[in-house]
This record gives sequence, C-alpha cells and structure tokens, in this order.
Amino acid sequence: MKRLTLLILIWTIVPLFADGIEGQFRTATVFGSGFWSSSEFDNAEEIQFDYPNLRLVNQLRLNGQYGRMGFYINGLHNAGFATDSTLSEAKIYQAYGQMDFRSGYVKLGRISSLNRWYWGSYDGGAVDYKFNKAMRFSAFGGFGIPYGDWYDADNGVGLAYLDWSYRKAQYGMKLKSMVREEKVGEESETLTRAGVDFWGKFNKLRFSGDYGYDFTNTRISDGGLNLSYQLSPKLHLAGNYRLMRSEPWDFPRLKFSYLTERFVLGARYDITQRYYLRARQIISMNSDFRNYISYLVVGTRNFYLGGNYMTSDYDVERWGFTLGGKFRPFARLLVEGALSPVKFERFGSPDHIQTLASFLKLHYQLWENVRLGTYWAFYNDLGSPEIIETAYTDSRVRGQIYLSINF
Repeated sequence: MKRLTLLILIWTIVPLFADGIEGQFRTATVFGSGFWSSSEFDNAEEIQFDYPNLRLVNQLRLNGQYGRMGFYINGLHNAGFATDSTLSEAKIYQAYGQMDFRSGYVKLGRISSLNRWYWGSYDGGAVDYKFNKAMRFSAFGGFGIPYGDWYDADNGVGLAYLDWSYRKAQYGMKLKSMVREEKVGEESETLTRAGVDFWGKFNKLRFSGDYGYDFTNTRISDGGLNLSYQLSPKLHLAGNYRLMRSEPWDFPRLKFSYLTERFVLGARYDITQRYYLRARQIISMNSDFRNYISYLVVGTRNFYLGGNYMTSDYDVERWGFTLGGKFRPFARLLVEGALSPVKFERFGSPDHIQTLASFLKLHYQLWENVRLGTYWAFYNDLGSPEIIETAYTDSRVRGQIYLSINF
C-alpha cells in the first residue's frame, strides 16, 4: 500500500512542474492465467485453476519537458481480487530524467532497454552522442531489474554496453560490446560479448545481419542474416537465418544450454490490388531435434484463410488451418477475430488433445483520446484420449476489458 501511495504521488505531483505533458493511462480487468497448462511447471500446485485469477491492472505512462530537461515514467500496478492473492504488486519499468543536447542526450534513473543482448529495465544511465551525420556513439550501464521490481538482489546484476555506428544512404554498420554479470543458480560469472550489426541495399536487394561472439566461453553467441528482394511489382521474396545460443534461465525446467537455429523462406504474391497469396517455410533445430513448418495464406485487406503443416524428427505430424479477419461495422468500432484447430501432442507418444483455438478483439473509439476495448482467447477441447490428463489445457479462457486514455 505504501508503494502504491508513493506511485500516485509521483504520477500526480511531478507532471505539475513540466512545460508539456503527454501520456497514457490504461486500466484493465484481466481474466485467466498467463499460460494455458500447468503440466510444464514444477510448482503447479500453486496455480489455482478453480479461481478465474481475476485481477485489476493499471498502467500509467508519462513524459514531460522542462526546456532541455525531460522525464519519462512507466509504471504498473497489478491487484488480485482474491483474498489470498499474491498478485498485488507495483512495478516500475521506467522512471528517468533526460538532458538533451544538440548532439545527443544523457539519461539517469530506471531505463528500459530493448537491446538484443539485454531486454528489461536497469537502474543506471545512458548516453547518446552524434559526431556527425554518419557517426554515432551510445552506451548504457547499471544494475539490471528484468521484471520491473522496485529492488530484487537476486535479479539485480551489473551490465555495461557501448556501440559505435556508421551510416550512409545505402548501408550502415554498428560495432558493439557488452559486459554483464550472469547468475546461474547460486553461482555468478562475468559474460563478455562483442559483435557487429550491418544493413544495406543493393538495387532491389535489401539485407541486414548481425554477429555476436561470447569471449567468456570462447564460442559464437548469436547471429543472423535477413534478405529481402522485390522480384517484380507483384512478387516479393524474403529469407531469414537465425542462430542463438540461449543463456541458462532460473525458471523451473527451462534451463537451456544448446544451440538453436532457424531458417525461414517466404514469398508474397499480390494477385490483384485486393487479394494476395503468402507462403512460408520454417526449419528450426537445436541439439536434440528438428521441426519443419509450412504455411500458405490467401487473403484480402480484411480477411485471410491459411493452412499449415508441421512435422519433426519425433514423428509429430500435424495439419491445421486458420480463418480470420477484421471489419468495421461503423467508423468507431473495429472487430477482429480468428480460429484455428490445435493438436497438443507429446513427443514420442501417439496420444493427443484436439482443440479449437480462437480469439476475439473489439476496439471502440469513444472519443479522440479515449478507447474502450476487450480481448478474449479460448481453447475448446474437441475430444481427447483419457490417457492425457485434463490438466494439459487447464486454463481454457483468458481475456480482458480495458479503458485507455491518452492525454
């Protein structure tokens, strides 16, 4: 309660001293758990599926300017309605001040990063400096708080990142490095990475890629290559290769240490100005098995019908389709929905559960800055062998009703 009171004071008092304020407040009543099944969790007995896990989630984003000085706040409060709920908590993902200069900026506080090597919040600082039109330098560092907690000694690990980028009209590159403390159980080690990103265009071919090397373990950390080619006005081709060596996680039964690779080949053909045909082939593999997934979709601006086929080294074979679309009954209301049969199947076992997955979204624009909406997702069993526990799809419904206000 003290933390919630402090949040309210920050969110109401700080903006009063700013020159210009922008932001968004979003409140939502959320139903259902964040996952469908309890079978993959060691602590499944803590999940109360007989209770709908109803909770109220409030989120506020604010940013304002004091001349060259500015601030940004992004916080969330999650309140469970059950009397014994452990969900009630406040999280701060961003709360920092920023000083702008002609050639860049400096940030101090709690900052969030979407960097490929670090995703989450950290308490520290960031700097960005532009030498000229082509060259730029940026860096950040501090103590990582991946889940937005106020403070958690187990998650707060030190990190430092810097990069130098060079851009021209048709191409560019970025050299980067990171030093980060990694925790594996009770142990910790310092992980050092370095790498390069590159991108460019040659006639109709667009490309981008990256490469990262793990100096601590003397091995490739990750890498990728993206290709895109406009073969004709109606036919577009694309390809992607992704390599990733996952870091160990501290969650139960999710400790990854093997190399993962994925190949994606795709094409889109515009039949007419309204109709298109899209195909995609995915091959994903790790140290243990391979998956092959094929997609074919035909659609229009507001409607699509797709088929897919999956097979793997574990004799898992699955056909499926997806039917979906969106339309506006009138100007302010947008309706979206889709359905697709899904077969839950365990590797090495012929038993499976056939379900029908579906979702429904409605967005209603009450006024220019006020939106009311809802989202619901369902899993409906279509008949299952008794040998597979019903707990395999315990949470069959989840959704939310929200109100969003921009100001």
